[in-house]
Amino acid sequence: MKRLILGDGLLGAEIRKQTGWPAISRKQHNIDFRYLETYARYLEEYDEVINCIAYCNTYDKERQIHWDVNYKGLVQLVDHIAATKKKLIHISTDYVYSNSVSQASENDVPVHCAN
Repeated sequence: MKRLILGDGLLGAEIRKQTGWPAISRKQHNIDFRYLETYARYLEEYDEVINCIAYCNTYDKERQIHWDVNYKGLVQLVDHIAATKKKLIHISTDYVYSNSVSQASENDVPVHCAN
């Protein structure tokens, strides 16, 4: 089973560090997650894709970017994966801790629970 990580932010980089699986990213491979055609060729040789891409700048006033990356881009990826009969693991964000600190671990800060 060949696996590919999409994204090299905090989450993608940590998964890559722990597994050694290859990754593609906007910075290193000049991909734009809003447009499948900028990275579809990278997906061809893999059986599973682990998506760690998300637009997480929650203070940015540009809401269209959030929509285009976190919804439209993901819909394109899901449709492509389904059509090619591959497997997708999608992790929606690496910001799971409230009041996060740099290099936080589960023992450093409490988990955020939205009730």
